[in-house]
Amino acid sequence: CESKVVPYSPNREELDKVEKCDDQDDAYFLVDSEEQGQYYENCVWLRGNSRFLSTVCVPTNPAFDICRETCGQCSDFCVDDKDAQFEFNGIIRSCAWLSPRLHLHETVCVEGSEIYTACGESCNNDLCETATEWWYYRDDKANLRL
Repeated sequence: CESKVVPYSPNREELDKVEKCDDQDDAYFLVDSEEQGQYYENCVWLRGNSRFLSTVCVPTNPAFDICRETCGQCSDFCVDDKDAQFEFNGIIRSCAWLSPRLHLHETVCVEGSEIYTACGESCNNDLCETATEWWYYRDDKANLRL
């Protein structure tokens, strides 16, 4: 029997069993670039500079453990709603704008707010309510697995 992808929505008890997978966006690691030499960056920078993934996301580099999700060590159910917009200081903003501005997360990502829900990945929303479907692979033994 071949594997197929089936939509499945886990309940809170099942979500609690899944290890949280987030990058430590406030931690820094050393980048060694031929063009710019050595300098420190964080996971927000790495997500925006995917050309460095193959050289930075290696077990011998601290970034491998600091940026677990970006480096592909794990994944979670969190996503940002790409269409979500909110007003901040009189200007319409998006989750993509909020994500790298770590200094605003404590103020803007208030649990229970629409922003906290819409920008689940950026706000590290524990329930990740913006993910409407979780995808599990059903193997030939009819077991659901991540």
